[in-house]
Amino acid sequence: MTAFETTIQNIQKVLDAINGGSYTAKTQIANAVEVSPALINIIFKRIEREISVVDKVYKANCTKAEETEFYKKFSVLIPVVLSNPTIMFWQNKYISLMFDLSTNEVQALRTYVDDKIRIDEMIQRRNGNENV
Repeated sequence: MTAFETTIQNIQKVLDAINGGSYTAKTQIANAVEVSPALINIIFKRIEREISVVDKVYKANCTKAEETEFYKKFSVLIPVVLSNPTIMFWQNKYISLMFDLSTNEVQALRTYVDDKIRIDEMIQRRNGNENV
């Protein structure tokens, strides 16, 4: 297995651990995935960088002032969600109270996260990983 394949596999393991919802801290994820805490930090930086690129595309397509305001909040919220993934399992009203989001903004956040997961799964399937 090449270094690139190992990196992709580690990123997938981290995303699976986050999506499973049973781990709430980077150290717990590192133990579950069986990689070093330093490598977990690198993986999180790569995930954040990818989200940043997608976020810029969303911002470029904003046509309304409300959309621009949401994506300003959104760019701050994504690192928080990455560091505490169980947030996505909260009820909408708690997320909206905690982060000052409207109900529509909470739903947009959930849609973004769901789309991101589907895109990752499609990429994995295209690359030959049928276990997704």
